[in-house]
Amino acid sequence: YAHTWDCYANHYLSYRWSSFHGDLKIAVETLGWDEVTWTNGGRGGLGDDDDDDDDFRNDVPASENTSWMDLTDEERGAATRLCYFEEIWDGVSIW
Repeated sequence: YAHTWDCYANHYLSYRWSSFHGDLKIAVETLGWDEVTWTNGGRGGLGDDDDDDDDFRNDVPASENTSWMDLTDEERGAATRLCYFEEIWDGVSIW
């Protein structure tokens, strides 16, 4: 069940960079992440704790602020591998 939780519930956000291997690492890299941005960009609580949302937005890859329809085919494929789909990626409420 751990894979299901990691994928569908938190989309691997709690992972440390060193936890990524194989296709998961390719997926996060395709979305523009690298070790520095992942660790310092606020993912999984690994960045600074000053709760400055502007800093978070400045430290993330452009894909994080791109709508699903504007992602490239490769980026959508990578996001899908991380268990995102259009509504989740774009933050559409499912309720």
